[in-house]
Amino acid sequence: MSKRFTMRDVMKALSLVTQLSITVVVAIVGSILLGKFLDSKFNTGSIFTIIFIILGIGAGFSSAYRTLESFIKEK
Repeated sequence: MSKRFTMRDVMKALSLVTQLSITVVVAIVGSILLGKFLDSKFNTGSIFTIIFIILGIGAGFSSAYRTLESFIKEK
C-alpha cells in the first residue's frame, strides 16, 4: 500500500523545511555578528564570539524543535 501525497502535503513539508532552516541560520549568524561586535567593542579577542556561537546554536535548535513540535501536534 502506498500513500499518495497531495501537492498541499508537499508544499507544507517544503515550507516546514524552509522555516526550520531559516530559524537555525538566523539565530547562529545573528549570534556570531553580536559576538564579533562585542569582541571588537571590548577588545577581548574572540571570547564573546565563542560564547555567542554556543548560545546561538542552542537557541536555533531550541526554536526549531518548538516549531517542529507544533507542526507534529497539528498533524
